[in-house]
Amino acid sequence: MLLKDTPLATIDMKIVDVTIPIHNENIENLLASLKKVDKYLKTLSTELAFNYNLTIACSAVPKATNNAIYKFVKNQTHMRFVRTEKKGRGRVLKEAWLSSNSDIVMYMDVDLATDLSSVQALLDPLLSGYTGIVIGNRRLKKSRVKRKAMRSISSAMYHRASRLFVGTKFIDMQCGFKAMPTVLAKKLIPKVKNNKWLFDSELLINAKNQKVKIKSVPITWNESPSTTVKFLKLASEMMKFINRMSVTQKRIITPERLLLVGLMLIASLIFLVNLTDNQWANLYYSAATQSASTSWKAFLFGGFDAQGFITIDKFPIVLWPSVFSVKLFGFSQFAVLLPHALTGIFSSLAIYKIVRRHFDITSGLAAGLIFIFSPLSTIMFRFNNPDSFLVLASILLLACVLKAMSTESWKYFLMTGVVLGLMFQIKTLQALIFLPILFVIVLWDFRVSKSLHSFVKKLILGGVVFLLTALSWPIFVSLTSPNSRPIIGGSASNNVWDLVFGYNGLSRLTGDGPAKVSGGPSAIFGGNSGFFRMFNSSFFSNIGWFLLPAIVCACFGIWYCFKNNNEQSRSQKRQLLFWSLVLLFYVFVFSIAKGKIHGYYSLILIPAISALLGISLQLARKHKSYGRGLLYWLTGSTVISVGVVIPFLLRSIDPKWFPVLFFSLIITGVLLAFISIFAIYNNKDTLVKLVFFLGLS
Repeated sequence: MLLKDTPLATIDMKIVDVTIPIHNENIENLLASLKKVDKYLKTLSTELAFNYNLTIACSAVPKATNNAIYKFVKNQTHMRFVRTEKKGRGRVLKEAWLSSNSDIVMYMDVDLATDLSSVQALLDPLLSGYTGIVIGNRRLKKSRVKRKAMRSISSAMYHRASRLFVGTKFIDMQCGFKAMPTVLAKKLIPKVKNNKWLFDSELLINAKNQKVKIKSVPITWNESPSTTVKFLKLASEMMKFINRMSVTQKRIITPERLLLVGLMLIASLIFLVNLTDNQWANLYYSAATQSASTSWKAFLFGGFDAQGFITIDKFPIVLWPSVFSVKLFGFSQFAVLLPHALTGIFSSLAIYKIVRRHFDITSGLAAGLIFIFSPLSTIMFRFNNPDSFLVLASILLLACVLKAMSTESWKYFLMTGVVLGLMFQIKTLQALIFLPILFVIVLWDFRVSKSLHSFVKKLILGGVVFLLTALSWPIFVSLTSPNSRPIIGGSASNNVWDLVFGYNGLSRLTGDGPAKVSGGPSAIFGGNSGFFRMFNSSFFSNIGWFLLPAIVCACFGIWYCFKNNNEQSRSQKRQLLFWSLVLLFYVFVFSIAKGKIHGYYSLILIPAISALLGISLQLARKHKSYGRGLLYWLTGSTVISVGVVIPFLLRSIDPKWFPVLFFSLIITGVLLAFISIFAIYNNKDTLVKLVFFLGLS
């Protein structure tokens, strides 16, 4: 918001607009610095024959500072006051320079780290007709610089990374001391996207791309004692900026690509190294794989034996990836398990990509790492149970749903139907749990559809495709004479529909029929159903480590999605709502199910837990209105998990379980709790974040 226009000046003298951006400076020190700058410019303008304006550019300053500056410039004809509601040095410099009527614009930091004696060296070339950018360079031999070692190291690392990934040749892009013709500034600024601290870097990179001349001048620079820098936050911003600029510059090697390669290498090491340690893993599916690789009949019907006497209790699609692997590499333990390990690697990549698409690199990377290192992932993606395929399919389902909702394209509705149908073929009932989840998301998104009539038609088409895909094999089997096919495993009546809706369907929920647990529930079948089932010996050892903080994220996610419906972040909220509903729906279904249910079924929760914890990092960091509350709830739930839930539940499973480790966990939980209370009481959010990360570790 511009409160006072730049005054006109004499025609034969150039006008220099000196901008000083401020944010949260001490008022007394601020006014003293402004008076000092004004006094120096009066003397220098007389010596070099130019007129000047002093622009105080306020970025989200407190009301008291705002009033003090307005009063300071009120009766000064050569001063003006520019203010932005949102903070950011780049944002307020854009406002000041785009509204300037001067010939030359320059800026310097209010802490006067750059000695005022350097101003003449900065302006001399421009006053003499130079048409490029002039920058202060602290790394020239003639520069006299005093700064802390940590600042010097971080600056050097930033510029090295910029040269490696962006191809810049600058050695000091971030010095707050630059000047250029106003015409050039107004040409470059609209293309600069960064509104914060790295505005300078992007301005110079864009200028270099447009062949603008850039001149460096030596300066005298003394770091201000009042300067405070959050190095971790700054490093994160720098890497994100370098990654964005490297993509813009179409560089082959970018920081994100290196991180992605590292993530894939970690996943490959976890899921592939010593893969055959589990030997044949699930012998039931290994035997069926061997049969399907030698007999077309066993391949089509999922025969357990090559002669085709009886089928497995799943659809044959769960065997086909391993069958193809066996055909390629021969029948071996490695060939049988390889597709499942590759599924784990691709799932890690998919969870990173889908979280990264709507959130940031940090969230995507955190989600990928949590997914890889979750205890259940490290086991099940080295096993040959069909749950691994269901996990990858669920991530692909979200990708299709997000595309379908955002583009309303026919092909994505069709793809959603196909993926959901394949999920039904993999695990029947578990796939059907996604139907109410998709129903809620569609209702939530229904009102923003451009054409409701077209939207409904596409939904119906997607539903038809789902039914055709899901029921294609049962229909094929039902149309085949019982004498020409194997007996249907899992069915008491040799009926494929009994397998679909009985053994692998409602029987798992009700506990009646073919999936009834004989002799009452046991640990191998998930234990007693009820509210705390997810924390019993069967489920907790598989999924309980991250469950409490993930449930906090899910509850918050649903509240957030229905509380605020602004369109700007709708794509983010679709994903957040999907993962939140997946976690809560599955926890509910697993808790009430009375039929045969194994603890490792909770593998389907790993993508939701990983994504929610990764997304929470961005939400807790970027949203001040509720981010702090989310952070506190996450930290509290993590501390409770570490100090109470984990040690006591593991002790209940095995009373002789490592007494030293048992008490160590309790003591750790107590210490983390005290640190958390101290940090929250003193508003030390960085310390709270540290406790959260330590707890997750």
